[in-house]
Amino acid sequence: MIKRSKGDISRHRILTASLDLFSEQGFARTSVQEIADRCNISQTTVFYHFKNKKKLFESLLSQVILNNREYFALNLREADGLTEFEKLVFLLESNINWAMKYPKDAQVLIMLFNFATSDSDFKKLATGTIDNGRALVFDALVLINEERQIAQTFSLVELSVIVQQYVNGVIFQILAREDRSEVHNNFKNTIKNYLNILIYK
Repeated sequence: MIKRSKGDISRHRILTASLDLFSEQGFARTSVQEIADRCNISQTTVFYHFKNKKKLFESLLSQVILNNREYFALNLREADGLTEFEKLVFLLESNINWAMKYPKDAQVLIMLFNFATSDSDFKKLATGTIDNGRALVFDALVLINEERQIAQTFSLVELSVIVQQYVNGVIFQILAREDRSEVHNNFKNTIKNYLNILIYK
């Protein structure tokens, strides 16, 4: 078992408290003092680990993205033996399942996209995050096309954009609506038909 240093433990506690507070009341309405109070430490300790609130958010975001990738890596092991089409369905379902299981993490990603409209640093990070997700969908579509010809209504790039935007829309609904279980179930019940219509027409 790997032992964490005292500094690592403090940093982890600050990130955990920040995740809770940012998801509960938003970035702007959360003060560094509130984060410190939640951890029973001083503001000075928070600033020792993170230069300012933006740097704290960036570190939290990096942790969320890392956790997200680890979640997918673990889940994709279960996709062995599936057809390429089924693997794409599995990938998209994993996205939605992640948002259901870790709604606070998903909210942090939504915050990133909001901040990206007015901050060039966040814009680069948001673009990279979007491009990575789109690349996964595009790669899956390439393999599907090799397995069974996709209809040429859209290019594979256009299809990857459409699919990614659809999944992002479902995640947004899961975070924004009270009946998120119903949204989740509707997605699971319709995703195969949606993709069949979109891809094969």
